[in-house]
Amino acid sequence: MSEIKKYGPVDAKALPQTVALYEQLKSLEGKKVMFGQQDTFAVGATFEANKPENLGKSDIFAATGKYPGVAGFDIGHLEVYYTAERDPEFAKLIPGMDRTGGDFERGMNIDNMSFDAMRDEIRYAYEQGCIVTLSWHSVNPLTAGEYGTPNRTWEESVVRDVLPGGKLHDRFNLYLDSFIEYNATLLDSEGKQIPYIFRPFHEHTGDWFWWCINAQENPNDGTAWSGDGGRLNTPEDFAALFRYTVQYLWDHDVHNLLYCICPDRSRLPYETLAESWMDGYPGDDVIDVFGMDNYWDMGNQQSTDGAKKQYECFVGCIETLVKLAEEHGKMAAFTEMGLAGEKTLTEAGFDGRSPYTEWFLKGVQTNETTKKLLYGLVWRSGFRSEDADPCGVYRYEPVDPEDRSKGYKAIYQYSLKEDFNKFANHEAVHFVEKK
Repeated sequence: MSEIKKYGPVDAKALPQTVALYEQLKSLEGKKVMFGQQDTFAVGATFEANKPENLGKSDIFAATGKYPGVAGFDIGHLEVYYTAERDPEFAKLIPGMDRTGGDFERGMNIDNMSFDAMRDEIRYAYEQGCIVTLSWHSVNPLTAGEYGTPNRTWEESVVRDVLPGGKLHDRFNLYLDSFIEYNATLLDSEGKQIPYIFRPFHEHTGDWFWWCINAQENPNDGTAWSGDGGRLNTPEDFAALFRYTVQYLWDHDVHNLLYCICPDRSRLPYETLAESWMDGYPGDDVIDVFGMDNYWDMGNQQSTDGAKKQYECFVGCIETLVKLAEEHGKMAAFTEMGLAGEKTLTEAGFDGRSPYTEWFLKGVQTNETTKKLLYGLVWRSGFRSEDADPCGVYRYEPVDPEDRSKGYKAIYQYSLKEDFNKFANHEAVHFVEKK
């Protein structure tokens, strides 16, 4: 590994555009917070996915006339057919293993977004001035299962199996090769590689992905999460996985990435937040951004401490994360987050329909430390109709109350467009003007 750098990307061979991305982030740190959305250019409530004519559309643009500061994408399933074509045993595993019980669809990611379309969307986002970030919901190298059933039926440590000396090591290298090949095609209009924030093993403190450090041994019969068998992957295993991945990419001349690690807040006790965040930390020499996926402090119904306490925890999480990042010479971000609901906002003493300006922005603006949070990224929207409210809030009711397997119907409640526009135009918030 390279020597730890006090300033600049950890990659000693980072491309000029990668350094420029780092500088762009540092220039905003402490001055403006960015807002991000997953798949913001790929699909939205107001436009369908995988249609070339929709390139440039975004729910956020439909609502504000601006683009978000951060655009998220996911490359889960990129590895599936690439690996199957080179590993006959893996090819035997994949039929019928997607989340619907069907076969994986070629050329599509975990959310049925086209990788070809994604390439264009990433270029568009980058050339508009958005920060691009990629996550990777890869399938289990042992079972080919995803993060739902049947993936939650492990009996051994897949992480140790994919590390050097493990029985799945060559297979995992194929995973990485699939990424390297695709990454090489992510080029701007001048043919230069697009730089972005890469967070390959997100929410590692959970128990729902094959790389998670709290994955528990369970019988292979679908009755996961009794916890009787004990932890499968140790924090040290995860750290080794992350370090191996970064080194492999560097060894194969991948130098357009900033690296992000982002544990999940739901598995980080607030009382020991900084200490728990460091579980599985791979080292300062392979990390650029300290992230956290935080849906927990946005109105989690499992909380017994009340809405005001949740808001205090939300602010405290920002402060703790930023301080921890600064101690290691890094930057901090909420790499995924939810939005506080009307009930939670009201109970906390806020306007119930102002989650952007009241909960998120006020939280970030609490003090000079919290102001250094780079961004908060919310998850994707599904298509409703071209004239849908891009800021609509819905409640869901079962189609048949006596048979919930028949699904749910969405009931429109109200719009958050006024609050979102107020947020987007705030002097302390960075959105992107369309070019």
